Amino acid sequence: MQFKMSLDTANVVSSVVVLAVLAVPVVVVPTVAGAALAIGWGPVVARLFLLGVVGLPLVLIAGAAIWAPSGLEITETEVRVVRRLGAPTCIPLASIAAVEDGPRPGLRLMGVSGFLGSFGLFSARDFGRFQLYATRRGPYVALRRKDGLPVVVTPDDPEHFRAMLARRLGGRRSDVG
Repeated sequence: MQFKMSLDTANVVSSVVVLAVLAVPVVVVPTVAGAALAIGWGPVVARLFLLGVVGLPLVLIAGAAIWAPSGLEITETEVRVVRRLGAPTCIPLASIAAVEDGPRPGLRLMGVSGFLGSFGLFSARDFGRFQLYATRRGPYVALRRKDGLPVVVTPDDPEHFRAMLARRLGGRRSDVG
């Protein structure tokens, strides 16, 4: 069973702003690099400047776009966090100890916040560290695992996601649902 994870308005706006801000160097930097050549800095300096100011942001945007979550799938054996282009993250059903309300992300330890969602390693004061795959600002669903960090997701329909997950787990855990 598949569950959509679409971007909410806040994430759409922040994604557009990030792209707009990063588009400025793509337009301005070649002009600056041309000026650097004109004043005699040399082609190596101009190319390094171009690579650093234009190339690095493009690589970061591409990486975020590849790994951004786009949906969830519940199969017979696992929950998959589907990504836009990258390989899915798979959580075996047998490893899920509890399904509960998830925390609001507090501190981002490693990952992305706002561009095509929020994903990576996060921490919340009363919850601890967790893997976040969010495309909206709640409601959050936490999958507590027997071993490893909890996984927190934001399906478009969290109640249906929780109900289908509880059905797939077969009522083995009273804290699911």
